Amino acid sequence: MDPNLFVDPSTAEDFICAICHLVVKDPIVEHIDCYRVFCKPCIEEFSSHTCPHCSSSTLDRLRPMHPKVYSQVYLKLEMKCSLQNCDSTIPLSQYDNHLSSCIHVIVPCSYCDKQIEVIAMEDHHAKDCMRYVIPCIIPGCREKIPRDEMDQHERDYYKHHNQLLLQRIRELEDLQTRSITQQQQRSQSSSDSTDDDSVVNNSKRQRVSVNANKRHPKRLLSASTVNVGSTLPMLMSSKRADTIDYASSDPDSDEAWRM
Repeated sequence: MDPNLFVDPSTAEDFICAICHLVVKDPIVEHIDCYRVFCKPCIEEFSSHTCPHCSSSTLDRLRPMHPKVYSQVYLKLEMKCSLQNCDSTIPLSQYDNHLSSCIHVIVPCSYCDKQIEVIAMEDHHAKDCMRYVIPCIIPGCREKIPRDEMDQHERDYYKHHNQLLLQRIRELEDLQTRSITQQQQRSQSSSDSTDDDSVVNNSKRQRVSVNANKRHPKRLLSASTVNVGSTLPMLMSSKRADTIDYASSDPDSDEAWRM
């Protein structure tokens, strides 16, 4: 691994292989005399069988890296993602997993083989990929065609598309007609309901008035008495007036007889 991939390259200096001059990768071994670390494949292929650092023999002088150094120092070294446009920092122990799942990893498009970042693949399919399969935009046409073949499809299915469009227009007209009819019916129903409510309310008011008179007969009697009392003097006055008129016009009255 390139030392420049580490957040702080100086922290990786003690883990640089003396043969490949990169940060060591598993499996890792160290020389028991000078404690230098090596990539195991590098030191096994080294032809001189001597340590490049201390020049002592490497035969039977190698051992695995100390477990504490390996787990507590080496695996915790902070690394930068090597992919362009990715700013993530990851512990060395998770670096390989991150690379396999990073959204900025570049993969080939499954339709046109163009190299695209994973995060941009959906947008590529929606706009740019000419081999991406898309549905025909004509309502009722169920064909799915690569984007670059859509023009030819429209030419080949011209008559069929016209029939589908006319059918769709008729369906929309029928839908509009039914909607208008339903609105008119709801409006009429609402009007009838309002009239019925008015009749019911008037009937209720009449029943309330009758029930009130039944519960309070004295009120009704008192009202009747008041009406009679106010009407009786008028009737008596009218009666006297009639009597006087009759007396003055009666030829047999006393005054007429005296004359």
